[in-house]
Amino acid sequence: MASWEEQLRDELAGRGLAVASVPGKGRGLFATRSFFPGEIVICQEPYASTPNKISVGSNCDNCFASRNLRKCSVCRVAWYCGSSCQKEEWKLHQLECQAIAALTEDRKKMLTPTIRLMVRLVLRTKLQNDKVIPSSGTDNCNLVDALESHISEVDKNQLVLYAQMATLVQLIIPSIVLDLKEITHTFSKFACNAHTISDPELRPLGTGLYPVLSIINHSCVPNAVLIFEGRTAYVRALQPISKNEEVSISYIETATTTMKRQDDLKHYYFTCKCPRCVKDSEEDALLEGYRCKDHKCDGFLLPNSENKAYTCQKCSTSRDGIELQKMANDVLLLSDKASSLKSSGIGNSEAGYLYKTIEELVQKLYHPLSTTLLHTRETLLKIYMELQDWQTALMYCRLTIPVYERVYPPFHPMIGLQFYTCGKLEWLLEYTEDALKSLTRAADILRITHGTKSEFMKELLGKLEEMAPPANYANISGHQIIGCNKQRNPRTQSIDTGSVSIRCTIKPYYVASATAAKSLVMQDHNHKKRLFHNSLAMKLGEKGRRTGKEKDRCARIAPFPGLTHNHQRFPSSLPTTMRYRRIQVPDHDRTRQACFRCSSPPESGLL
Repeated sequence: MASWEEQLRDELAGRGLAVASVPGKGRGLFATRSFFPGEIVICQEPYASTPNKISVGSNCDNCFASRNLRKCSVCRVAWYCGSSCQKEEWKLHQLECQAIAALTEDRKKMLTPTIRLMVRLVLRTKLQNDKVIPSSGTDNCNLVDALESHISEVDKNQLVLYAQMATLVQLIIPSIVLDLKEITHTFSKFACNAHTISDPELRPLGTGLYPVLSIINHSCVPNAVLIFEGRTAYVRALQPISKNEEVSISYIETATTTMKRQDDLKHYYFTCKCPRCVKDSEEDALLEGYRCKDHKCDGFLLPNSENKAYTCQKCSTSRDGIELQKMANDVLLLSDKASSLKSSGIGNSEAGYLYKTIEELVQKLYHPLSTTLLHTRETLLKIYMELQDWQTALMYCRLTIPVYERVYPPFHPMIGLQFYTCGKLEWLLEYTEDALKSLTRAADILRITHGTKSEFMKELLGKLEEMAPPANYANISGHQIIGCNKQRNPRTQSIDTGSVSIRCTIKPYYVASATAAKSLVMQDHNHKKRLFHNSLAMKLGEKGRRTGKEKDRCARIAPFPGLTHNHQRFPSSLPTTMRYRRIQVPDHDRTRQACFRCSSPPESGLL
C-alpha cells in the first residue's frame, strides 16, 4: 500500500501540482502545468472546522449557512441548517455530542472555538484510524502531523496557555487518552496554519484547518487568492501561473507599509523577501507619509535630518516637523475618542461627526493615498451605512475606490467588493447607469477571484443581466419613447420587440400617455411601489390613444419589487447577497485576505 506522501503526490499530480522544498521557506506548492487567471488551482474541505460564534448559532456547523438554524437537542451546542447537514456530520458529531452533553454548564462556557476545533480534530483522527470514515492523500491525519508548529520559537507564556488548553481538551473527551505534549504542539500549529473561513464578501465566519493549503507560501504580491464557498476553500489564479512556478497567496493585509507587513508576519515565524518587500521605500512613503504643503502638488515629504523638517520630494517645499507631530497627536486623541463612542453602540452620530473632523485633519496632514486617510473613510462608510445615510455612504465609498486601485493588485477581491458595494448603493439611490457600471466592474474582478458558479456570483451576474439594456428597447428621453411599433402576444405573455422577445414575469401596469411615463416614475404608484425606468422595467405595449395626428404609444412599466416610495427604507425583498453587508452584519468587516492561517441520527434531533 502506498504511503500517505505517495498518495498526496499522486493526487496533486492529477491537479497539475507538486510539493517541493523551498530554501528558507520549507515546503511549497508548485504548478506542473500552466494556470490561467480565474482557474481553480486547488480546492479542499477542512480537516476540522468550527464557526466563530458557538453559543448563539451564527452558522451551520457543516455548511456554514446562516439561515434556518436549529440547535442539536442533546448537546445544545451544535447548530445545523437542516437534517441533511446534520446527517452528513453525524459520525463526527455523534462522538462530540456525547462528550459535550456530559459537561457541566460551566465547562460548556469554556468551550471556545479553538478548543472545539481541537476536539473535532481529535475525534476525526480517531474515526479515520478506526476506518469509520475514509481518508485520502489530501485528507488524512498525517498531513496535520507534518505541519510545522514552530514550538521552539513560541513565547513561554503562550506555551503555558497551550498546555492548559490541552488539559481542558482531555477533560472534555476523557474516553480518549491524549498525549498532552502532542496536543500542545497542535495548538501551536493552529496559530500559524489555520485559516479564517469567510463568506463571499470576506466577513469572517469561522476557523478551519486545511493541511494541503497550509503548504502554500505567502507573498505580498501573490499570484493566487484564497476564497471560501461555505467551508470549502478555493485557491484561484489571479494572473497566469507558468509551469514550475510557485503558487503563493497572501496571509495578511497587504495594503500597508513594509514594516507593518513584516510585523504582521512575525507570528508565522518568517521574514518575507518578496519583490515588494526588498524594493525601495517610495511606496511606504506614499502609504504613511505626510503630504506636501502645496495642495496642488501630489508629492510626499521626506525627513530632513539637518533641521528636523520635512521636504517634498517633488517641489522641495518644507514643512515644520514639530507642527506635523502636533497634528498627528491631535488625530490620535480624536481617533481614540471617536472609537470609544463607536464601540459603545449608542453614539454613531457623534462618532460620525468626530470622524469627519479627523478626516479634515488627516487630509491636511497625510498624502491622499495614505492608509490613514483610507481607514478613516472606510470607518465613515461603515458608520453612514449603519445610520442608513445612503448618499453620504456612497460618497465615501467612491472616495475609497481610487486608493484601493492604487494599493491592491488589479484583480484583488477587495477592489471588486468595493465596486460591488458602490453599485448596490447607486442602485438603491436610483443611479441606474452608475450602478450598472460599478457592478460590471465588480463582476469583471470577482469572476476571477470568486468564479462564476457560487450563489453570490450567480446573484451578481443575474442582476447585471437584468440591468443590461437589450438590443432593441424603449428608452425614455425627455418626454418621448423611442422605438418601433410593438405588439403584445397574449398567448405567450411576452413582448415582441423585433429582434428581442422579453418574457413578462410581473403583471404590467399601463400608462395612458407615453409623455407621462417618466414623470410617473418619480410619483407614488397606487400600489406604493417605486417605478424604475430601466431596461428591465420598461416593456412596450400596443395600448394607447391618438393625440391629434400623432399616435401616442403606451409604456408598460413593471414596478421593481421591494422598492418603496421611501428612499431610506431598505428593500427587504432583495436577495440576501444584494443587501448591504454593513447593515446586515454591522459588527463584521471584511477580512482583508488575511489567513489565520447517515440515516436520521437516532440519539440527537434538532430543536
